[in-house]
Amino acid sequence: MLLEKKDDIICVRLNHRDLGEYGGIDLEIRDHLTGLLRKKAFDDDVRQMLDTHEDMEFELLRMDVERFKVVNEFFGEETGDRLLSRLAECLRALHIPMAIMGRLHSDHFALVYPADRGYRADILRMLGEMSGTFIPEY
Repeated sequence: MLLEKKDDIICVRLNHRDLGEYGGIDLEIRDHLTGLLRKKAFDDDVRQMLDTHEDMEFELLRMDVERFKVVNEFFGEETGDRLLSRLAECLRALHIPMAIMGRLHSDHFALVYPADRGYRADILRMLGEMSGTFIPEY
């Protein structure tokens, strides 16, 4: 069920019945740049959490960095890497119990967290604040 869509951020609600719609392939567990889970490990952890907590609902928030290719081309890959690392730091700084965070591909990130605790507003606020704080040093 789609809960919210704002720019490049999508938030949906899911539970253990939604496992059939979820998939992914990757061999490494953690992304070397951000330290977040890679797609396959993220998928596996989400599946396990949904199976373990069948009575709970979770929200899946998927996001990407708008015009990330332009950042890399104009400011360089090192700056793009710093931006991705900063986004991962901000996600970890939320300290959401039971949250699973992952870098799915390039500038695509996902976060799964308990739906009943009102975290979405805090996450969206943090992402909005973060978007104005990254100024490349050129």
